[in-house]
Amino acid sequence: MVNQQLKRAFLVLIATSCLTAIQAHADDTESQIQSGKTLLLEALESNDRQKLDQAATIFQAQLDNPGFDQSTLVVQVSNTAQLYQNIELQKQSLDWWQRLIKIEPENWRAWAKVVQC
Repeated sequence: MVNQQLKRAFLVLIATSCLTAIQAHADDTESQIQSGKTLLLEALESNDRQKLDQAATIFQAQLDNPGFDQSTLVVQVSNTAQLYQNIELQKQSLDWWQRLIKIEPENWRAWAKVVQC
């Protein structure tokens, strides 16, 4: 009887710990994405290459995260590609347009941008 109660308590503890860890990871991911969005906006407003590179690094880390829903970053990937194109960094722009095509293979606008690059 005591043994079963200990097993139940242990299972509850494990389940609670896992849920807490999952929520903390989700909060961290959202915080990182928000930081990237802010940096991207600042890069747009100031034409700051360093902020653009920082935002791109954040977004790439999220895209590389297994299990992450890449479709949630479509706008950010597109904007990153366009900003690189605006400051005439064609290689970086092409890399980001190709990332967008991996997320949305039927996006004809992204394909047109690849041709432009």
